[in-house]
Amino acid sequence: YFFVESIVELIRKRISCRNYGSKPVEEEKVKQLSDFLSTNTRGTFGNTLRFQLLDLTEMERKEMKTREPME
Repeated sequence: YFFVESIVELIRKRISCRNYGSKPVEEEKVKQLSDFLSTNTRGTFGNTLRFQLLDLTEMERKEMKTREPME
């Protein structure tokens, strides 16, 4: 296969958004999840993990997928 960009650059640009339903998540559950994610910051190979919980509208989700990645 021929890529215009390197595989590494494609991986860096990747954005993953999950949507599991239209029902809002309870504040207590958001806090529990946020606390858990903030204490688990190392991957299997020692790499730094970054998680962000976002509450986006449908339009914001679509816009996010078209943005350039953060450096």
